[in-house]
Amino acid sequence: MSDKLPFRIPDATAIRSTDEALLIEFGGGDQLWVPKSVIHDDSEVFDDEKNHEGDLVVFEWWAEKNGFM
Repeated sequence: MSDKLPFRIPDATAIRSTDEALLIEFGGGDQLWVPKSVIHDDSEVFDDEKNHEGDLVVFEWWAEKNGFM
């Protein structure tokens, strides 16, 4: 498995942002801090202002580690 394979998580909303991470709320209402370093370039969600809703695309290894796969 490549460290850089993308994994798409639909229906994500960025609630808050720090320099290092985004607080993401997922469709079911769960929230999780996601390090910006694991957000893939193809992600629709990458800040908490203009680009805060849509599919969150992260690296597959991170999605697996956090129970999305």
